[in-house]
Amino acid sequence: MFVKAMNTLETILYPIVDLMTGASADASELAKRPETRLFGVDAVLDSVGLLNFITAAEEQITSVTGRKISLVTPRALAARESPFRTLGTLAAYIDEQLQTGPGAVAR
Repeated sequence: MFVKAMNTLETILYPIVDLMTGASADASELAKRPETRLFGVDAVLDSVGLLNFITAAEEQITSVTGRKISLVTPRALAARESPFRTLGTLAAYIDEQLQTGPGAVAR
């Protein structure tokens, strides 16, 4: 299955990191590492930068997978630990959404 074989960090998120670091001095500390903090204490993005990153991720998901997925959901916002904390947690959340969300391939 394509979703399982896809490396979400490499295919979805790291291209956005490249775009944002080239386009904004504010994102200069955005590094291609799973532990890079996107949200919370010591985050490298401000709130507008995070929203831009999430929007770009949704667009990249559609471009790569052909599926339209909303990452900002009531469940994500109510989660005890935000899926937007780091690049790694966001990648895991995207993988989960692709496997269980609307349009997921039945197993």
